[in-house]
Amino acid sequence: FSEWSDLILRGIAKFDTNEIGSWGNEIFHCTIILMLSIYILPFVFAIVAVINDSPKVKTWLGVFLSKYTFIILSILYIALGSYALNQQVFDKHWQKNITVNEVYNLSNLSKKVKIKSSEYLNGITISTPIGDTLIESRTTSVKLGRLDDFDTGWVKIERIIRIKRFGDTSFYDIQMDIKSKYRPYTVLIKYNINGKDLSTFETPFQFRTSRDREKIIEWYSFPDSIIKIPIKFSIIGDDTVKESTEMIFNRLIYPIKIEGENINLIRRTKLIGDYEYHLE
Repeated sequence: FSEWSDLILRGIAKFDTNEIGSWGNEIFHCTIILMLSIYILPFVFAIVAVINDSPKVKTWLGVFLSKYTFIILSILYIALGSYALNQQVFDKHWQKNITVNEVYNLSNLSKKVKIKSSEYLNGITISTPIGDTLIESRTTSVKLGRLDDFDTGWVKIERIIRIKRFGDTSFYDIQMDIKSKYRPYTVLIKYNINGKDLSTFETPFQFRTSRDREKIIEWYSFPDSIIKIPIKFSIIGDDTVKESTEMIFNRLIYPIKIEGENINLIRRTKLIGDYEYHLE
């Protein structure tokens, strides 16, 4: 197996098939079965070649292909299946992971809550300020419809913007201050100028450039609750620089309580916001 095997197989396992509908789900699984069948085909040919070239292996294989072997294996298969069906799937050592994702848009004040798991959610109770809900269907994701107001005081973003113009070029000198109620889990800030190269971008923080020519500043693993970010860039003519901010917290902005047997709750709140820098 090549070094890409782990990357490809882990990527397939993490793919959320709930987002592509029932037909998309069927096509996805048929594609994976076909791909893996082709992937292991050379190994099947190798095993057959070894058997054909080894008389001793053929002799032993003939013993295992008898009807008595088939009967014994069938009895063992039924016994093992019956035993497995009566075992508890999850216990205190192996729990069902359930992720609560809450998203609040600081720009348009929209909000959404989604609860998902790689296992079925039936049997859990979701408690919110507006009532309780028991999940009885075999589903792996639930979106909450009715929501009370979110706590809008978690994050405050302040900007001091200085602009100097020379000809048709505008030079921006920005002091961006992000103040949050709690220490965030991650912070991601992106700057783009409609696919153009923002070549004069400057900041003392480490940043990277994406394939779409976005400048990306990123903090991972609990940065400070107050982040001061000096930024400099220039634009030509009436171009607009778009700023996207994404902050993820490991706690919930909208209070939700989930009860169930042998569950492990993963809490995530994502606060997003957009801002544009352009000449008035």
